[in-house]
Amino acid sequence: MEKAAYAYDAVKNSRLITEYTMGLLQSILPRSNAPTITVFNTLN
Repeated sequence: MEKAAYAYDAVKNSRLITEYTMGLLQSILPRSNAPTITVFNTLN
């Protein structure tokens, strides 16, 4: 059961880091009047 708890904590922390990072990036991205899609290539 401990392994499941570690996996759950890792997923929870990963989501928090992702949310924090997106908040930081939001100030850098240009704003537009039209809806846009921004893609982040995390493999390069």
